[in-house]
Amino acid sequence: MEYFNGIAQDDEHGREPWVYDPNGRDCRILKDLCPGPCASNPDLFLSVGEWVYFSADDGIHGRRVWRSSASGDNIKMLNLAPDDGAGLNVVQIFTLLGRIYCYACLLYT
Repeated sequence: MEYFNGIAQDDEHGREPWVYDPNGRDCRILKDLCPGPCASNPDLFLSVGEWVYFSADDGIHGRRVWRSSASGDNIKMLNLAPDDGAGLNVVQIFTLLGRIYCYACLLYT
C-alpha cells in the first residue's frame, strides 16, 4: 500500500489522506478527517506492519498524529498532546528498536 496527501476532483473534499493499492489498482480517500471542503493536510506517512501513522489536522484539535489500517476502518487520533487547543508541530515520525516515536513541539497561540 502507498499513502499520500491528495485532493479529490470535486468541491466536497479538501486535501486528505489517500491510499493506493498497486495490486488491486485501487486508489481512494482513506478518510475525510476534516469533513467538507476544509483540508486536513496529512503529512509524514510511515507504514509499520498493517498500520500507517501520519500527522493531520481535523479542524478541531489542531495537528495531531493519527493511526489507521489500510481500510481506514480503524483510524484514530493518538492522544499525544493535552486536549487544550494546542496543536502539534510534528517534525518526524519514525521507528527505533521496534517502537514508534514522534518528534513534535506543542504550539500555543
